Amino acid sequence: MDLSADQLSQIVTSLGAAPSTEPGADERRRPRAELDARVSLIPLSDHTNPAAISVKVRDLSPAGIGFLHDRQMGLDEQFALLLPRDGDTPAVVLCTVAFWQPLARDLFAIGARFTRILRDGGIPALPIEIQEPAAAALAHAQSLRRKAS
Repeated sequence: MDLSADQLSQIVTSLGAAPSTEPGADERRRPRAELDARVSLIPLSDHTNPAAISVKVRDLSPAGIGFLHDRQMGLDEQFALLLPRDGDTPAVVLCTVAFWQPLARDLFAIGARFTRILRDGGIPALPIEIQEPAAAALAHAQSLRRKAS
């Protein structure tokens, strides 16, 4: 699943960077916006506390996100990502870990692909009312996982 060009532009602008239009020197398939910002994620695995965690974003593309975390995340582990939008309710995106790499003691580079938009700040798409984005995203994501099992 990819974010639209408009969604990506709004999110990147809200995080304080300009989207890049050229693939990086490492010849990735998708252009990425290099960022120095923080976003919140909500782990959905059974062995973690479902409280929101703030992580430092490294880069963002239409298909996924790279960030730094103080612990390893398992391949295919899912989490809800809260992405800011210009003055709107944050977008909530279900993500799946695609890779992890240790960088130092208690520091890991995590790469995740976007799986599904659970809530887009500009589109009232979900049949739930979000009072507290983190709690609602967690509840909805867990119900989706139960249905998929």
